[in-house]
Amino acid sequence: MKEKIAIFGSAFNPPHNGHLKIVSKALDFFKFDRVFIIPTGKPPHKNVEEFSPQVRYFMAGISFFCFHPKKVREYLTDFVRDESQRAFFIDYYERNFFYFHNERLLLSDYEIKRKEKSYTIETVRYFKKEYPESEISIIIGMDEAICLDTWKEWEKLKEIVTFVVAKRAEVDENKVKEKFPFLIFFPFEEVNISSTFIREKIKNEEDITGLVPDVVKLFLSIYLPFKAKD
Repeated sequence: MKEKIAIFGSAFNPPHNGHLKIVSKALDFFKFDRVFIIPTGKPPHKNVEEFSPQVRYFMAGISFFCFHPKKVREYLTDFVRDESQRAFFIDYYERNFFYFHNERLLLSDYEIKRKEKSYTIETVRYFKKEYPESEISIIIGMDEAICLDTWKEWEKLKEIVTFVVAKRAEVDENKVKEKFPFLIFFPFEEVNISSTFIREKIKNEEDITGLVPDVVKLFLSIYLPFKAKD
């Protein structure tokens, strides 16, 4: 039986609880052997603002507890000057890592390392080359599914990967299926959260509890003051 892998791409600008829930649901529903979390480099359809690629990559990694605590310690020296704050964060991360870490979730820096705009077709070709014997799926939301025909080489994409889509109550699944009959939908209780909304709250110094993973909230609480001083 072929290995089943999936890729989930996002700007993670910043990561939020919706990202965690869609990946968790897809992982359990389709029984993927591995899911690769891929922070986008330069996405073609939108501008990535606020957080640098390195910080977005780090936040994605800690959100899904992909990093070993030793790696977190290394990264954190670039983002937070205060040694006591770093120690506090690392202690928190270590205590939670062994509970939340899932070996089936892996972080990829493929798009982050690219200087060009990131197109899904190119990322898929990379993974097809790396894992030639695996079946590859792409996890997307309904918003992305609706405009799938705007993606670069989308007709080629549908021939080489499987698109799995999180359902949304207010969107007629049948109409989307009429346009894109190759899509496979999975049940999902929608989370009305966006990174744009969270960035606005951060800008206004409002509480983001419940919107982002606790580990991200803690990181931002020590990183943003550090960033403001630069």
